[in-house]
Amino acid sequence: MALFATLDDLRSSTSFLLPEGDLAVFVGLKPDDVRATSLAKIEAHTARIKTVQRHILELHSIHNAALPLHVELPPELVLEIFRHLPFAYRGHIRVMHVCRLWRSLVQRTPEFWADFLSHSLEQSTRRRYKGLIRNGSEQMFLTSLRRSSPLGVNLTGGEWYLETIRTVPHHVCRLSYLTVTIGASSVDTLFSILRIKIPLLEKLLLRLTCKASNGLMRTEILDKIGSWVPRADHFPRLHTLDVNGVLFPSLAVPTLKHLKLVGCAPAQCASLISQPCSRTNVRSLEALVSGLQRCPALLTCELNACLPSRIITSHGVGVHLPQLQEFAVCTDSPSTRVILETITFPPHVYLSTSRCITAQDSPLPTPPLPTLLSLHTLSLHVRSLWSPSQEQQEIQCNGTYKGSTDGQRRLLMGPDRIQWVKIGRSEVLNTLVLTFSPLERLTALELEFGFRIPVGEADWKLVLKSFVRLTSLTVQSDSCRNLLRVLRRGQFRCPLDTLSISCLKGRRVQELLVRTIEDASKHLRLRRLEFRQTVLQRERWRTCTRCEREDVDNVPLSTPQLAQLKAVIAEVITFPEVRDAE
Repeated sequence: MALFATLDDLRSSTSFLLPEGDLAVFVGLKPDDVRATSLAKIEAHTARIKTVQRHILELHSIHNAALPLHVELPPELVLEIFRHLPFAYRGHIRVMHVCRLWRSLVQRTPEFWADFLSHSLEQSTRRRYKGLIRNGSEQMFLTSLRRSSPLGVNLTGGEWYLETIRTVPHHVCRLSYLTVTIGASSVDTLFSILRIKIPLLEKLLLRLTCKASNGLMRTEILDKIGSWVPRADHFPRLHTLDVNGVLFPSLAVPTLKHLKLVGCAPAQCASLISQPCSRTNVRSLEALVSGLQRCPALLTCELNACLPSRIITSHGVGVHLPQLQEFAVCTDSPSTRVILETITFPPHVYLSTSRCITAQDSPLPTPPLPTLLSLHTLSLHVRSLWSPSQEQQEIQCNGTYKGSTDGQRRLLMGPDRIQWVKIGRSEVLNTLVLTFSPLERLTALELEFGFRIPVGEADWKLVLKSFVRLTSLTVQSDSCRNLLRVLRRGQFRCPLDTLSISCLKGRRVQELLVRTIEDASKHLRLRRLEFRQTVLQRERWRTCTRCEREDVDNVPLSTPQLAQLKAVIAEVITFPEVRDAE
C-alpha cells in the first residue's frame, strides 16, 4: 500500500519546502521505497553541497591571492618572514590555516618546523602539556622532523620519542641539542642512537633515573654504560655536556668546553633514605681523571654531588686543564681537597666549593692553590640561622668566603654550616687567619657579621696583627666598639689606609669613633673613612625587643664631630641608613 496516494496527501502531512517536482516522486511509493528514494536524494544533494563548498574555498583562494599583502610581497619575501617567526606555543601552527599560499610556504620553511618540534617536545614533558605532541602523535613527530630538514634540531623531553627517532637514523645525524631523562629500560635505545655519528651535536644533557617505574639502574647496566666508548669522531662539535657522573668517562671528547657532572637527584632516585643513592656517580677518581684528560679545552667544569664518597687520596693521578676559567665542586671537605690537589688549573680560575673552611676540616689543599695566591680581596659573610638563647654557648651560622682579584671574582666557598662560639676567641676568625694571612697579595678584607654574632677585642686584635699587608678593611656588625678600642691602642703593623664601618648598635659610638681616629692618627695613616650607622625607625620601636629599643636613640654624627674627623682624615663619608626592626 502506498504511503502517499496523492500529492495533496503528502502536502497535508506536514509543511515541506521542497519543490512540487521533488515531492511528486514520492506519490504512490511504498514506505521502503520512500526511504530508499529520500536517502538517494540526500546523497545527491550532499555531493552537490560538497562541490559548492570546494568551489567556495577555491574562490576564497582566488580572493586571497588578490590581497595587497600577496600582490605587493613576493612569495620569497613571505617565506623569509616565516623563517623568523618566533614560535612560543603550539597554537602558532594555526598560521597554516590562513590560506593555501601560507600553508604551502610554511610547509617549505624548515626553521618553523625545527622550532615547533623543539617547543612541542619540551612542553610535552610538563604535566600541564602532557601529550601535546604525543596525542598527535608519532606521525606528527616524524612529519615535523622531516619538514625541518636539513636544519639541526633540538629535542627536549622524556624517553618516549627515543624509540621513534631510532627508526630514522638519517634524521638522528641532524641532532644539535639532545636533552632527555631515561630509566634503565631505555639505556639500550639511547646508546643505539649515540652510536650513530652525529656531526651537528653541540649540547648533550642526559639524566638517569633510578625509579622503579623506569627500571632500576642495576650494576650490570651501569657497567655496560661505563665500558662503552664512542669513536672520537662521533661528536665533532660537542661543546657542552651535562650528564650523570657514570656517563662521563664514556662521553668525554676533546671538543668539550663546558662540563657538568651530577649525581642521583632526589626526585629521580628510588632510595628510601634521606640521601640519594650513589649508583649514577663517577665510578672512581681514576675514571674522572681519565675523562678530564680527554678534555684539554675545558673552560668550565662543575662536579655536583657526583663523586665517590669520601675520597681520601689521589693515588698519584693528576690532570692539567690549562684553559679552565670556572671550576665548581660540591661534595664533602676531604673529597674536595683531593680533587683540588688532583686538578691543576691556571690562577685566573673562578673556584667555587660548597664547603667552608672550619677548624676541624678544610677543603683547601696545602700548599695554597694559585687561585688563592692571586687574591687581592677576601670577604667573609657570617649569618646566624636563628636567634640563640642566653644559655647557648654556640651559634649555628652560615658562612661564606668570597675572594677577588682586580675586581674579578675568583673564589666562592659556601654557604656552609659553621659554629660560632659566643665566649672567647672565635675559631672561625682563627681559621681565617691561619688560611689566608700568609697570602702576599691579599690587601683588602671585608668582614660581615649577622645579627647578634659577637666579635670580641681578642678577635679584632688577631685579625689586625696577622694581616700585615692589609690596606683596606670593611666591617659590618652589630657593634663596632671592640674594633674601635683595638684600633685606638694601635697594637698592629698593617698599613691601613681605608676603613669602612657599618654598625647597628651605634648609640653614643660617635664619640668613641672620633677619639679613636684622633688618638690613632699617630700610628694609623688613614686616607679614607666610611661610617654607616643603621638607625631603627621610631614608628616601629613599640614592636622591637628591649635590645633593639635602645638603638632607637641612634643619631648621625654631629657637625663638630664630622669636622674633627676631617681634620685628621682627607676623605670622610658618613651617613645613617634607616632600617625597619625585624
